[in-house]
Amino acid sequence: MMNVLNQMQKDDKHKLFYSPVTKEIAPTYFDVIEKPMNLSFMEQKIVKRKYSVEASSNPIQLFYDDFLLLIKNALVFNKSHTPVWNESWRFFEKCMLHIREYFSKFTFCIGSPARKEIDSFERPRKSKKDEINETREMKEKLRQEEEKSSIMRDKWRIVKSEDPVSNFTEFISIPFSSEKSAVNM
Repeated sequence: MMNVLNQMQKDDKHKLFYSPVTKEIAPTYFDVIEKPMNLSFMEQKIVKRKYSVEASSNPIQLFYDDFLLLIKNALVFNKSHTPVWNESWRFFEKCMLHIREYFSKFTFCIGSPARKEIDSFERPRKSKKDEINETREMKEKLRQEEEKSSIMRDKWRIVKSEDPVSNFTEFISIPFSSEKSAVNM
């Protein structure tokens, strides 16, 4: 778990999620947020073995739920489309990649109630430039897949009779109107 947390800390570019929020930073924070969460508190829980099998039947779920609480708090407290709110979404998406990568072999509920609550929040709007870039990337991927598929379709290889398997000849497919016309060739 410490590996995942270390990756999360690296992805916290502006160090918004590492330390606890204080009244000096956000005077009304504790009026809005009932249960604060941050990466340093999660780190303490790892060190104190609060995310262990001895502490819970599913320690990964506890870790995941604390991470979701951290994100939910940031989304609830900060107004939509502000820099911190946008950074919360960026951070969430980056960290979810690490969580899926590191915990893919373990059972935990990605669709937990906390996750459903986060998914109910409005997502950041993409700029026109980002949408255009995404479209270009998608078209390029489709073009590459089609090209790869075309190459695979056109490059059949057949083994020469009685020759070792390593001796291949390239074969170019020729479309036939029916199987009979192909056999009669």
